[in-house]
Amino acid sequence: MSIGITILIGQAIGQKQHEKIKIIISSALWLFLLLALGLMVVITLGANTLAKLMQAPLAAKPATISYLQISGLGAVFIVGYNLTGSICRGFGDSVTSLLTVACASLMFY
Repeated sequence: MSIGITILIGQAIGQKQHEKIKIIISSALWLFLLLALGLMVVITLGANTLAKLMQAPLAAKPATISYLQISGLGAVFIVGYNLTGSICRGFGDSVTSLLTVACASLMFY
């Protein structure tokens, strides 16, 4: 979906359809927000079931469930990063999203 957004934005820029760019970005924001929230709920609340489906060893099951819950809570940030990157790439900027992550990671280092 990220690549599709990149392509749609690039095409709209090439066609000089600035209103269409706004519609693409706002639609992508809503789509990705709903997707991220859905993933967050399903993964966080279903961590035990997912651990069973993955056939996690009994000794590793508590750590697996914790990992899945933490990953589920981070789904909003992961999806947000992918959306930001696809929008930047659509505008021809493939570096900004990488710089954002680099700066953010330096804050925690």
